[in-house]
Amino acid sequence: MSDPPPPNPVLTAYEGFVQSTPLVTRYILSIQFVSYLFSWVVNPHLALANIPQFVLQFEVYRLVLSPLVNTSIISLIFAFLSFVDHGKRLEHSLGSAAFAWLCLTIGGTVNVAFFLLCLIAYAVSGQDKVFLFYSAAGIWLILFGIIAIECTQAPRTSKRRLFFFEVPVLFYPLALYLFFAFLSGGPSIPYLLSIGVGYTYGYGYLDRTKLTTSKAKQWEEGVLANFTRRQGWVVGHAATGMEAWNDASNGAGMVRSLLLLLMLSI
Repeated sequence: MSDPPPPNPVLTAYEGFVQSTPLVTRYILSIQFVSYLFSWVVNPHLALANIPQFVLQFEVYRLVLSPLVNTSIISLIFAFLSFVDHGKRLEHSLGSAAFAWLCLTIGGTVNVAFFLLCLIAYAVSGQDKVFLFYSAAGIWLILFGIIAIECTQAPRTSKRRLFFFEVPVLFYPLALYLFFAFLSGGPSIPYLLSIGVGYTYGYGYLDRTKLTTSKAKQWEEGVLANFTRRQGWVVGHAATGMEAWNDASNGAGMVRSLLLLLMLSI
């Protein structure tokens, strides 16, 4: 009798990903992967990125969907290395409904701010249309904001490791942004806006946009009922709060930082 065939490593890895990753984080990363695959045939950036000229033509869905765009294998690997950790912790901390709403809030606010900033630059410049074709897209429109929110909640005396340096926690998002700007050849206004939105949210100036526990429960019993029965959904009353962040380690951050440096240097 022949031995059973060895397990498919790709299928095994995917099953492990499904079992260990909460639903909203998993969906966001899966869409990143699908977006990258589509980029071989079409240009999802042109179709979904926040480009003011197209938003003015009533393609307002771009203000919501642009963070899901991914056209680079490096960005895809980076999204999995970075977002999977922050997404897991925050989704377990808040619950899936509140985490999804937080991502929509950060991404939407950043995109609206970027859109308005481009319109102001267009008007001030004497209607130079180049400002209408700047774009904002990618998972870091959300992730920079999430990192900034996390850092505003951390003890003020704590520090985060960025490569071989320790940075005061409150300035960690800005230090990471500067490394991005240095390695990518220039600053990114949308990413800087994301950090600003994260700080604003973390200090409570956007508290009115937060999803309340009662509203989350109402959604889970109504429009989101189908999702609550799927593997990985974290119901609001089962969220772990700040305990989800207790096992964070500088060592893991160091490894991700080194991988980031390697990928951005390619």
